[in-house]
Amino acid sequence: MPNGKKPRIETGKSQSEQLNLIWDMVTNNPNANIGILVHFKKQIEFIRDHLRNKNLVDDEGKDNFSYYFNSMPNLDKMRFENRFLTPFITTFDSCKGLEFDIVILPFFERSDWAMNASKSKQDEDGNWTIKEYNADRTEKKRATRNHYYVASTRAKRELHLLCDHEPNVLPSFDSNTFIKNGNRYS
Repeated sequence: MPNGKKPRIETGKSQSEQLNLIWDMVTNNPNANIGILVHFKKQIEFIRDHLRNKNLVDDEGKDNFSYYFNSMPNLDKMRFENRFLTPFITTFDSCKGLEFDIVILPFFERSDWAMNASKSKQDEDGNWTIKEYNADRTEKKRATRNHYYVASTRAKRELHLLCDHEPNVLPSFDSNTFIKNGNRYS
């Protein structure tokens, strides 16, 4: 981000603290296009519910933000397709081709698990089986380094990574100088 701020990594933040940081960024940047990118549908729903509880709704009680995930409720999908609102909450898988002034990556502590968990599904008998394979016949994981690269490059001005604890994937980033918990690192 040659024209933006240095990326920020905030560790040691509980889920509640991460939600409060998201709320602060949304309310302190009312004219910014904000993307909140997460691993899973449940995380989208969690943030969506938090924003609804904070009354980020219009006069008719409809969401004053957008979100997207596969198999979302049709009413919400139609509203999103007719009017894109910010902040926009979606998954790493669904953010390709999008661009935001500010990108927030909350709950990043889940990245270690996501990079090691195979995509799987449950059969009729309740047994979990491998759902997808890569071209080389290895099990497809829920997340890859490429997911995080794509997500972090969606930011035009600011990138905020929030986590409870620092995941192992962070040291592998080949990044420029960034700000970690208020201190400059390189």
